[in-house]
Amino acid sequence: MTQIVRTPEEIFDDTKKDIYFLEFIFKGKSFTYWPKMRLIIEDDDNEAHNDLDCDDPLGKAAIIKWLQEHLPGTKWEPMAPPSKFGLLIGGIDERMCIHFDENGVKEFEKHWENGGLSIDPRFQLCCLQYKTHAKNLKKL
Repeated sequence: MTQIVRTPEEIFDDTKKDIYFLEFIFKGKSFTYWPKMRLIIEDDDNEAHNDLDCDDPLGKAAIIKWLQEHLPGTKWEPMAPPSKFGLLIGGIDERMCIHFDENGVKEFEKHWENGGLSIDPRFQLCCLQYKTHAKNLKKL
């Protein structure tokens, strides 16, 4: 099935609000190119993460099910990597944008995080702030 996968820049242009997304982790590495992104798993000897079938990141199905059960109506979409100078960097299956309302973010964090870090080593919730994006656009 054909699907449009938007970049963070396209989502910002459409929603005009912060972007919350899950970063999935494969083989102990995060695919994120964002500054100051924390890696959750750093050792390459972790067999549970080194033998992943990357067609469906470990943990994505659990998140989708959890959203359906606990935050019905919350929309999500795959998110492409950021575009730099018109080029896409990375793959399209490493990030999942979740369109939370304010209460949804709090509920997700209450269930899946401890001190701002995921309790599940397979993914991390991240936020890109719209105000930073808008400020960077003004500099262009």
